[in-house]
Amino acid sequence: MTKIESVSTNLLNVPSDKFVSDATQSGDHFEVVTCSIGMGGSEGLGFTYTIGEGGKAIKELLDSYLSRRLNSSA
Repeated sequence: MTKIESVSTNLLNVPSDKFVSDATQSGDHFEVVTCSIGMGGSEGLGFTYTIGEGGKAIKELLDSYLSRRLNSSA
């Protein structure tokens, strides 16, 4: 089994030139959360986004809970 060597996250605020909305959120920007996982000399990158707000909560979950579990299970 390849060991996870690193987990890092970023929160990006991406402005939109128009007001956007879906069934539950609306705003004039997107919050994009990225997660990079390094293992065995390779790196994978994933992302998700929210409209307006919520990205900080997702990043906190990744940083404080999920990345710790990934590192301890490897």
